[in-house]
Amino acid sequence: MSFPGSRGASTRAIVLRSSEYGENSKVVTLLSEDFGKVEVFARRTERSSSTKGRGLLLQSLCVLDVELLERKSSLWSLRRAEVQEHFPDLLRHFTKLSVASAALRFLRQCAPLGVVLPQLFAETRAMLRGIDALAVGESPTLVYFAYQMRVLSALGLAPSLEACGGCGRRPAADQAAGFDASRGQLICRACGGSALVLNARVRKALSDAQGAEFAPELWRWSASDVETANRALGEFVLHHLGVRYEAPAAKSFCV
Repeated sequence: MSFPGSRGASTRAIVLRSSEYGENSKVVTLLSEDFGKVEVFARRTERSSSTKGRGLLLQSLCVLDVELLERKSSLWSLRRAEVQEHFPDLLRHFTKLSVASAALRFLRQCAPLGVVLPQLFAETRAMLRGIDALAVGESPTLVYFAYQMRVLSALGLAPSLEACGGCGRRPAADQAAGFDASRGQLICRACGGSALVLNARVRKALSDAQGAEFAPELWRWSASDVETANRALGEFVLHHLGVRYEAPAAKSFCV
């Protein structure tokens, strides 16, 4: 979308990354509701009513109301930024902070610039709300992996975990199944199998996540479950997007 003259446009956004640019500016990667993932140029020296808002861009774990101006270059300009919704518990608890940050990093690495997918913004806000609302002792594990699956689904890339991609056979509810990351499908032993095996708990959770709402009634996964899911999604994303993302260690999900 282009803007005639110097007119800006308002949208809601979530900060994905902020980098210093010279002494008085920053380049900020935003997930915006109306323009997708964009890179924004923000000056810190301008004295205006929006100066305070620009400082708040450093707080990535919140929803901002921003006004953007499209430039001739690939960077947009930031005119105004105000916090619309914040998630205080994310900043008070290390586990919540680290897992939510990892989820935003996953989105930043996987989502293309300028592709408008409003579902991504809605899912990201829901993820932040879901982790923020967790009670003491509840693990953010399933929220994190559910978010990854829903991001991939929004991008049209979610893996198929219901049946073997070779013969169509469905594993029993309590049965482990091989996963072929290059095909994004389960693969049974009769069709060649795979060294990467998803146990029934992980397979069902990842599959259900594609159609489930975020909820606090989350399952507790073992460190082995987390490592398996990290490996499966990591290899899948590498094959299909060419992205090698940095997944959080299993201990990051401990409460």
